[in-house]
Amino acid sequence: MIGAGLGFGCGSKNQVVDPGDGGPSILITAPLAGASVSGIGFYVTGSVAASDSVSIVRMSIEGDAYDSATSALGAPSIPFSFYVPSALFDPSVDLAIVIEGVDNSGEKSTTTRTVDPREPALRFIGFGSDTEREPAWSPGGDEIAYTSEGDLGNRDIYVIDELGLTPEQITTNVNEDRSPTWSPDGQYIGFASNRAGNWDIWTVNRSTDALSQITTNGASDEGPAWSPRGDEIAFHSKRDANANIYSVGVLGGAVNGIPERHTAVASSESLAVWIGKNGEKLAFESNQNVSRDIWMVTPPDVTITSVEGANDPAFAETDPHYSRLGDFLVMAYNRNANFDIWVVHPPSGTKRVLAANPASDREPVWSRQGDKIAFASNRNGTYDIWILE
Repeated sequence: MIGAGLGFGCGSKNQVVDPGDGGPSILITAPLAGASVSGIGFYVTGSVAASDSVSIVRMSIEGDAYDSATSALGAPSIPFSFYVPSALFDPSVDLAIVIEGVDNSGEKSTTTRTVDPREPALRFIGFGSDTEREPAWSPGGDEIAYTSEGDLGNRDIYVIDELGLTPEQITTNVNEDRSPTWSPDGQYIGFASNRAGNWDIWTVNRSTDALSQITTNGASDEGPAWSPRGDEIAFHSKRDANANIYSVGVLGGAVNGIPERHTAVASSESLAVWIGKNGEKLAFESNQNVSRDIWMVTPPDVTITSVEGANDPAFAETDPHYSRLGDFLVMAYNRNANFDIWVVHPPSGTKRVLAANPASDREPVWSRQGDKIAFASNRNGTYDIWILE
């Protein structure tokens, strides 16, 4: 709850700081001062203006820099929309967000918006008897694709609305279909399947149910991840003996090119995800340090680097997934003897456990809107889908 006497102007909807000749004026349009906000994440929006034109606007929380925006030379103002990962912070403490504007002459001004993050709520949307795993949020954040064993005991792809109602079976096959991933326009779902004799990457059209086989290699191709641009699917493959990260071009749900290799190391890499709104980088798990940790690569360079805060050599970090802009990572981490869900700020290495439980919590995925995290957990005896919000 917001305390008294903090001096942060906790009154009006649009907090304006106009320092006169001392720097840019800052307008925060959301959230309201003192507002209750999502315990997972939310956006701070507004604009910064200056008579001498604005150079940069920055956001910091608890003294750490989290985001910034710059303008073209001579621009009179900069609109901003900064994502705040409230899941990184103690929800029992007020969260103070500092916005700083700098004009082209170097004059600065700052203002602070203080809000009240809610304790993340945990919601169960499983069905109890079958095993449901590998959740994947739709682009609109109103549906979740997942895998379920169903009545036949083999895994197929299903879609359910985020309230846990009206599950829809998307694939039906006597073999295995798993690891769903949505195209950015929501028209297709990619998945891995062994229906053709070995594991390959496939897509299904949501409107027509038409299937397209994307890879046809004799080795196992698994773990598809559709790029934010919609023109590539990343996957891991053993086509070069050990598992490495590849991507292949797609167009309209069909293959469009030949696979390109993005890692070339002797260790085993898997579960790639794209980083950033344009997919500039790929993150994945690797056993480079014996235990499985999170690493990244920036194509076309094949040099891999470890992710700060997700490289503990004593424990395994797995199942990486990034927030939409690529600033924050959610993962499964077995630091406490079993896998729990953790959120990480890689630039600083700051991390915090979100869903500690004696059971196993795996496969977390951030919604595109940033206000929910879905994951699979066996805390009820079988793996089901749960949501933190």
